[in-house]
Amino acid sequence: MILEKIILKGIELKASDIHLVAFSSPVYRIEGDLVEIKEFEILDNEVLKKIVLELTNEKKVNLLDQVNEIDFSIKKYNVRMRGHIFKESNRIGITIRIFLIKIPKLEEMEFPSKVFEVLTSETGLFLICGATGSGKTTTLAAMIDYINRKESKRIITLEDPIEYIYKSEKSLITQREIGVDTKSFLTGLKSGMREDPDIILLGEMRDYESIEGALLASETGHLVLTTIHSNSTAEAIDRIVNSFPYEKQQRIRVTLAETLKGIIAQKLIKNRKGKRELITEILLTNSALKNLIVTGKTSQIKSILETNISNGMHTMESSMEKMKKREVNKINS
Repeated sequence: MILEKIILKGIELKASDIHLVAFSSPVYRIEGDLVEIKEFEILDNEVLKKIVLELTNEKKVNLLDQVNEIDFSIKKYNVRMRGHIFKESNRIGITIRIFLIKIPKLEEMEFPSKVFEVLTSETGLFLICGATGSGKTTTLAAMIDYINRKESKRIITLEDPIEYIYKSEKSLITQREIGVDTKSFLTGLKSGMREDPDIILLGEMRDYESIEGALLASETGHLVLTTIHSNSTAEAIDRIVNSFPYEKQQRIRVTLAETLKGIIAQKLIKNRKGKRELITEILLTNSALKNLIVTGKTSQIKSILETNISNGMHTMESSMEKMKKREVNKINS
């Protein structure tokens, strides 16, 4: 089957994404770069239609004909995949993201001990932020895996779609997919809070309703782990506040100051060997940060990052410098 060959090639190349469009060979994103693999024949629309049926079902194919774009998630060939199928100029296009089944160990990701302490909190909000493709979902999965191995907690996840599958160990975990197991993030949150959770994983805060729901859950005795699209820790705070109408923003600043446990901003940057490495900015809550959030002075957050290195915080720039020093030490050793 052509799909199996395309996916297995992606696994072999350690590609993060696969792009299939009419009148082109498959294109893979490898270490951030797009690479066309010409060992495959040029794909035509009929082949793409067959691939769509393998990735989804007739119900979703019919929906594609109506709305011209659909999402999917599936497990095949020992990997989980999520993707987007769309029409362009009446032709089919498919983007597939590959997730290896194995979740990386949080202990191997070089986060400071303060981050691990946050994961033992009873309540609050902890954010992972970054651009698309920066590994936010993987970091979140590593956190849930760590808690699952160390703590006896009731964990529920709300995801769109489900990407990593967790097997309950010390914790009891249930996973719900938006649009399949529950109508929306907000509906799932309201339902989830009736399921005696200690920890709620919200795949992404993407709109006013999901942000408001996450804040409410963190206020009412739950630890909420979630992601948001932003390039820095300060920008993440501003995005949350600015998603609310102006007249509600001061109340949200107060709520956020009281519930926020910390933020990790992350990027994947190529090293000298062309391999991508994780660099981060880590902001953890203290009295100074609470004051800046309440007063809306997020432009001053960098000074908190720079003066709290001993407390587990650091800037993106310092993380980049650390990566460069590691490379130099490897060369000299």
